[in-house]
Amino acid sequence: MKGGYFLLVCLIAFSVGLYGQEAPEELTTEDIIEMVQAGISDRLILQKISISTLLYEPSVQDILNLKKAGASDRIIEALMGVTSPTPTRATPPAQLPESGWEFQLEPMWMDVGGWNEHVGDIVNASFTTIVGPPGVASDIRDRRPVNLDLDAGFAFRGSVTYEYQQWGVGVAGWFFGTDDSLSGTVTTPVPTADTFFRNFVSFWGEPRGPVTNELEPSGIAPEEFRVDQELDTFTAEVFGFRTLAENSSSRIDAIVGVKVGQLETTQNQSIDLRSFLFDDFGPGLHFNNFISLSSTAEAEFLGVGPMVGFSGRATWGRLAFHTFVTQSLLIGDANLEGLFTDIDDISSTPDPAGPFTPLLLIRSDLPFSTSERAFIPVTEFQLVAEWHITRILAVGATGFAAIWFDAPVAPTFSFPTVSTVPFPGQWTVEKRTLGFVGVGLKFEARF
Repeated sequence: MKGGYFLLVCLIAFSVGLYGQEAPEELTTEDIIEMVQAGISDRLILQKISISTLLYEPSVQDILNLKKAGASDRIIEALMGVTSPTPTRATPPAQLPESGWEFQLEPMWMDVGGWNEHVGDIVNASFTTIVGPPGVASDIRDRRPVNLDLDAGFAFRGSVTYEYQQWGVGVAGWFFGTDDSLSGTVTTPVPTADTFFRNFVSFWGEPRGPVTNELEPSGIAPEEFRVDQELDTFTAEVFGFRTLAENSSSRIDAIVGVKVGQLETTQNQSIDLRSFLFDDFGPGLHFNNFISLSSTAEAEFLGVGPMVGFSGRATWGRLAFHTFVTQSLLIGDANLEGLFTDIDDISSTPDPAGPFTPLLLIRSDLPFSTSERAFIPVTEFQLVAEWHITRILAVGATGFAAIWFDAPVAPTFSFPTVSTVPFPGQWTVEKRTLGFVGVGLKFEARF
């Protein structure tokens, strides 16, 4: 996500710079005649023409008027060579219609940051005793973090707007989904003459001792673990816009509307292991216990709220740049649920592979459920560079970023360091600031 945040900073800086740039001034033949009649030298008039564009191609009558006003052939030749964004007095091919419908589709490659979680550790412990004086012992623990990093993936954004002169209305939205998962098995090495080992998975901060499994050379049960995480989001907005300022090649609009946003997150963790003792119930009858520890958690938020913002557009011939920034406040209920489960399935068996005779099933559950009102500020940015193939079709590239502040995500379960209850553990409500950054293509049609 560091690269994503760098892209966001560049996007904002470029957007600000876009408004700080002035489009080349557009001249008319009347402007040239005024400068000639004012006695301005050919050199200065030619320099002005070189840094300007012509509003329309000079007609025969325009050329005659220039000659009558005293314009030199050099000036007239320079006007004939000026590249004009509008070849006629009517709407040019690259200029957008003043009124009509606009349809946009933007497939993007998106990443999200802010909820890449450290869910636990794989602990490799060793205890070494040196026999004889002074009898020094060492306890070494190496912890390897188990981290989830949500994957980048495809997202889609689209909009439909209708514009009439300086007013317009529209609907827009985008959606994105991603996940990540990790799994593995942790085993313990066989002890040596002076060193004992204990490797295990540490989730939820649980203080667990070693589980004996006499089927293993080390005598300690292997631990199979799995963690997974999923995030899905969707927004839709209805808005109106009004042009605040414009000239022939650029404009700035104010945006007012209503945004709807949905966020769903889930996180699951589990550890499975087996305890086995030979002849524990007598000769040929062994003790077996399948142990399962797991937690499931999810958060669902749906909110609606006001949206305000600004957008701007600048055109140079067929090339156009468009940018917007909006600020919304989503207000809604966040529903949070979780369940931690500890299962011991104890049985007897004449053989490690079974059959197993059930003896005792011990299950402990610690559920969690709550609903709370949430207020989530949402800021969105976009920058688009597009090329108008015709008056109605355009293609381009887009950069998009959205920030959800203090968004509720799946709650977490943990065991306290010190507890006096038989089955300790607590659920914690979590909030994160989520940053979405995407780049992609834009396809546009206007009618």
